[in-house]
Amino acid sequence: MSPQAAGQLDPESLVARIIAELEANPAAQQMLLRAMLTGEFLGMPVRLNAIERDVAEIKRDVADLQGRVSTLERDVAEIKIDVAALKGDSLEVRMHKWIRAFVSQKLGLRRPDIVHGAVTHTDRELQEAVYEAVDADRITVGQEVRVFATDLILRAQRRHDRATVWVAIEASNTVDRRDVERARESAEALHAIFAEEATAAVMGHVIPSPHRELADASGVEVFIVDPNH
Repeated sequence: MSPQAAGQLDPESLVARIIAELEANPAAQQMLLRAMLTGEFLGMPVRLNAIERDVAEIKRDVADLQGRVSTLERDVAEIKIDVAALKGDSLEVRMHKWIRAFVSQKLGLRRPDIVHGAVTHTDRELQEAVYEAVDADRITVGQEVRVFATDLILRAQRRHDRATVWVAIEASNTVDRRDVERARESAEALHAIFAEEATAAVMGHVIPSPHRELADASGVEVFIVDPNH
């Protein structure tokens, strides 16, 4: 064995000595790192910081995009509601042209008069009667609101005895449960106000079976009309 080989430290001892020297000399640590590592590797912390900043920015952009999507979804939902309401209003407006003859035929009435509706000023007599009924506690304020929110109210006479009949109509393209309930509530309020017969009715192009069954059980007339009527 040569003297050089005999004087060599085993790898474990060599590494332990190098570590001890480096720990005692921090400046040497940086020099050793620069000597052992490539420039690309040494630059990784800087690039990692840049990547982290990019990721954070992307997350902010995604959050902003999600917020915009949510806003757009709400806007679309509101537009759908507005369109549905517009279609409903269109039916209410159009039926003023033929509703009196239609109701007269369907309910056996004569001399029907529209006293409240989307394109008709509320009859003064109806207004005063509603206010007086509230003051006299015959109806609640909620019922007052319901009467004035009714899509259409007619006053007519029964053919066979000329007795006054009130007709409360809720109109919608597709009649639903709330239409049935609102019509019934309006008719009940009118009956309480005038102590006269009041008929509830719903009108639309379609009424699903469950809602028709509810109308039948509640004594609410169902009028199905042609979309082109």
